[in-house]
Amino acid sequence: NRGMQKLVDQLLPEFVQQWQTGFVMSGARKRWTREQIQQRMDDKALTSSSNSPYPQVDDLMPSFGDVMLWAVMANELEIAKTVWRKVTDPMRFAIWAAHIANAKSLEPGLLAHKAEEWKETSKEYESWAVNMIELTTDSEVAMHLLTFVGNFDQSIIDDVVVNDPMAAKLLEFVKSAHCQDLASRVWHGDYPNSAARIKEYPYVSLS
Repeated sequence: NRGMQKLVDQLLPEFVQQWQTGFVMSGARKRWTREQIQQRMDDKALTSSSNSPYPQVDDLMPSFGDVMLWAVMANELEIAKTVWRKVTDPMRFAIWAAHIANAKSLEPGLLAHKAEEWKETSKEYESWAVNMIELTTDSEVAMHLLTFVGNFDQSIIDDVVVNDPMAAKLLEFVKSAHCQDLASRVWHGDYPNSAARIKEYPYVSLS
């Protein structure tokens, strides 16, 4: 429709720049260096019959995750939500979206009401991740989800506690029962390749 076409026209340059530098879905393409991506784009430009300064449809193969993060940066919540249902790792992408929205709220010169709007959007994305982890009733399955790395550079829980002043705090997600269980397990050394495990004793009140 016209609304979607307008969005594409407005955001294509920014999306291409982000894709070329490896920001969008960098985890899924972690084996590609920036130079390799640039070389691929240069090769495509040499063989393309189009005069367009941007890659053509056949030049890029964006995933649903790419499109979702694009919508997040454009502050298109409904589009992001629609595409989010198609991504391969929805909890991770919800967390990434929350971080991106929070970073947008901290941009210099942003009007107060726009900053607040971005913060609320960040909380909305966080709630998607919270709802997903709370749907899991099996603690072992939850531990696997939180520590799963897959094709990315780090686990989901590492993405939650990223050390960046622009990142969202994600306190609601951290407070969830499964995240607290994971923290307790790590505290007691109950994780793969741990050198020692401390038996966890039940809490005893001394009062």
